[in-house]
Amino acid sequence: MHWSPRALLTVLRTVTLSEELAKQVTSRRVLIGGLTILACSAAVSPKSYTVHKFDEPIDALSIGVPTDVINLQVSAKVNREWLPWQSLELEKEFDPTLRESNLVTFPVAISEVRVRGATEAYEVHPLRVSDQPVSYLEAALTPRTRPTILLRDQWGADDSLLYNGKANTRSDEPDVENGISNGKKTEREIECEQWEKEYPEQFQTTRTVGGDSGGTFRWPLRYSPEVNILTVHHTASRTTGDARTGVERMRLLYQYHAKNRGWGDVGYHYIIDENGQIYEGRQGGAGVVGGHAYCSNVGTVGVALMGNFDEEQPTQAQMQASQWLLRRLADQYKINVSQEVSYHGKVLSPIVGHGDLVTTACPGFFIRETLTQVRKNVRSGITGNIRFPVPPWRSAVTRRGTTTRIPTAKIRLIPSGSLDVTGRPGAQTVISLLLQAEAALNPRERIADVVRSDRTIGVWQDVEGREMRVRDELILPQRMRTGEAVSLRVRIQLPQKEGTYTLTIDDIPYVLTVSGRPLSDQEKNIQEKAQRTSSPLIPSTPTRPGLLGLVPQRAKPTTVQSKGPPIRIRLGWTGDVARIAPGNGAKVNGRSLAAGSVQLEKTQAGCRASQNGTEIALGIIRIDSPSGIHTVESWDRSSNRFRGAIECQMVDGQLALINELPLEDYLAGLAEEPDSEPYEKQRAFAVAARSYAAFYVSAQNRKFPGKPYDGDDSPARFQAYGGAVLETANPAWVRAVRSTSGLVLKKDGQTVKTPYFSSDSGRTKSPDEVRWPNFPFAEVFLSKPDPWCKGLSDNGHGVGMSGCGSEGQANEGKIAEQILEYYYPGTKLESLSD
Repeated sequence: MHWSPRALLTVLRTVTLSEELAKQVTSRRVLIGGLTILACSAAVSPKSYTVHKFDEPIDALSIGVPTDVINLQVSAKVNREWLPWQSLELEKEFDPTLRESNLVTFPVAISEVRVRGATEAYEVHPLRVSDQPVSYLEAALTPRTRPTILLRDQWGADDSLLYNGKANTRSDEPDVENGISNGKKTEREIECEQWEKEYPEQFQTTRTVGGDSGGTFRWPLRYSPEVNILTVHHTASRTTGDARTGVERMRLLYQYHAKNRGWGDVGYHYIIDENGQIYEGRQGGAGVVGGHAYCSNVGTVGVALMGNFDEEQPTQAQMQASQWLLRRLADQYKINVSQEVSYHGKVLSPIVGHGDLVTTACPGFFIRETLTQVRKNVRSGITGNIRFPVPPWRSAVTRRGTTTRIPTAKIRLIPSGSLDVTGRPGAQTVISLLLQAEAALNPRERIADVVRSDRTIGVWQDVEGREMRVRDELILPQRMRTGEAVSLRVRIQLPQKEGTYTLTIDDIPYVLTVSGRPLSDQEKNIQEKAQRTSSPLIPSTPTRPGLLGLVPQRAKPTTVQSKGPPIRIRLGWTGDVARIAPGNGAKVNGRSLAAGSVQLEKTQAGCRASQNGTEIALGIIRIDSPSGIHTVESWDRSSNRFRGAIECQMVDGQLALINELPLEDYLAGLAEEPDSEPYEKQRAFAVAARSYAAFYVSAQNRKFPGKPYDGDDSPARFQAYGGAVLETANPAWVRAVRSTSGLVLKKDGQTVKTPYFSSDSGRTKSPDEVRWPNFPFAEVFLSKPDPWCKGLSDNGHGVGMSGCGSEGQANEGKIAEQILEYYYPGTKLESLSD
């Protein structure tokens, strides 16, 4: 590590503090590289820390140390409150001789950081980044049919860093003597020297370019004679909860490699953000040697995905972009991706993770465990979605704010909805989190720490229908058995002052953006009343736990209708005479009934209702029971019991029985997804079935125009409806319906007609393929890969969500919201009543 006076002066003012009034802080002078700096000993007290203030706000930092050991934590001040401590690590995966910590990026520009730990001497290397948009004609994130690569000048690379200053050791040119204070070589350096002796041809380059018209390069350009290995990495910096754009993070990563590591350029050849945008990294063009894998850079290309995939899951957009890029690079370098290669004595796939070359956790669990799928897709030329495994751990924030990984032994906490919350000062909103029990839990157990960046952020938890003020933890609202799940309802009140704040629940970081005119007292009262009375989601019992990670946008908090709008379903019963055993307290056309069955028969004047041989009504007959269940005794099948009302009319000269009941009760009686199916698949189908039915309940979208009903009980024409008998037979399905009560898929404020079907042979169909002209929101239903169904036969129309695909995703740990997002992209989960 080269300690520069300029870097030391970047930290303008340093103040030593202690949470215990700084009584025991020891100062000493340390001589490093000819410079005398003041080092503050943290002794053994973790509560002592040093505050570094910056006249010009910074966006990120890393810390350099003079030894091969670092024991430090950092925390930044945002809106007068300190963020949780973050532990630092030395980045040894790229070069064992470097003594620079990992990059720490802050959610907003900050002016103060504090540092604590047992490492007594260190150097803070702050970074600032421009938030200017990319400078090219087409917007960076405009949807397009295939990924694009932003060139260096397009995403804003500062080329002055290529020339200015002296470079440190670079991992493409191992220098085992540089920077080793004790004169000993690391195991990685010894291994590298051995490889150089045994495989000298794999370290040879064709040419070197030392500079251009701009000057001499800090990192000369060397070129591989051929490229045989494509290496996948993660950047190891979390993107979850980071409000910065991918372009800003790319600029920070570039500065971190070029300045703070002293390389003069970024080590990766390509970088991919969470939106699937690809950035050109290392300058020099085709064949240039990078710095992405120590002693394994000649003959390889490094592709890095932004994120820490030991802690978070990459997006499907990232995975699809990486597959597209890997295929493109394989074609460019004429790599046969189906044929193994020999490299440094190992027989490898030409597509590897960083950990396949050297011992390292990179590229993280979620990529490492899915590279087989990536290779398969690249070989076949498909840029398909990836099925992620369930990790054997969860992350949690401790009381002191540090993050720890906990084995998944008791709970899994999953956010439902966006992690970005915006509103006016003083506004309130409700967030939901799905808690899944991996072991039996007792009521009032502590389940998550709550850390807020500002003490004025109000947090309340719904516990057994009563709101409790939250201080620093969420508690379990009820006793839970292994495998059960419950939705936690948390109400948040935003601070009174404009700004950006953070609220961390467990390891889930919510970013709160407050702007605009403060709410008036009247507006606050109205909003608080609405939020207090909004119904929490009903507890549920899944058959398989969901996947820890981010989920798509979920419905905004709203007052959920308990029963929903009425729907009228024509029953499949046929005949001229029907016999009905009415429910308790039933009435016929508003008149109370005597005990006994009601007979309905076809006449020239319409339906005739009689009881005990006496006519009681003629024409259109309506048998109502507010809370009872009617039985069609003349229907020789078990599913002959129905809630709501039974109406008898003459339709096209035939006697027709129509069941009118609230939409939510109707959904509970569907036979679409019995309890033999995974619970999250049931939840996904509950939303799709509700959306489909609600679409046709609307007067302008009649399924059966001119008829006195909205749908019928035939799955071929509408939906498979079986009434109250199916409620008893499938309690998990009923819970799935209740847990999504009132929620439908919308686009542009309109309910989307959401078709679904049984199975396909590996790909869904578009409406045009099945000759459905003028299908509403046809862009939602474009044909897409359905790999979970591969090898099956086509069963159904093939448009929308497949039963085999949703089951496959649910069995992998996906939750309903993720399944719906895949099959109905571009829609939002919203309340039907909005």
